[in-house]
Amino acid sequence: MGHHPWHISDVLTELMVRCGYTRRQWAAALEKAWCEAAGSRVASATRIGCIRRGVLEILVGSSPLLQELAFQKLDLLQRLHQLLPDQPIHDLHFRLGRIR
Repeated sequence: MGHHPWHISDVLTELMVRCGYTRRQWAAALEKAWCEAAGSRVASATRIGCIRRGVLEILVGSSPLLQELAFQKLDLLQRLHQLLPDQPIHDLHFRLGRIR
């Protein structure tokens, strides 16, 4: 009847995927990297959004800060690449939004 026992690594991988553990782990790593790249002042006034096609969305709490971040975009992106070298982030998109 073709039932073969599963390897424990396969069982754990399946469990992690179903529970969303890897997604939560990635979100925590991304949040930490953003805080380190942007600094605590900026991180406290922003919030990580989603990544679509390699573009990381950052919600920003004020217009002046949004403008400041637009000028720092390349530097922030370079820092994120250093902190998360294996992640496919190739651009940042800043959007005005409500923070917490």
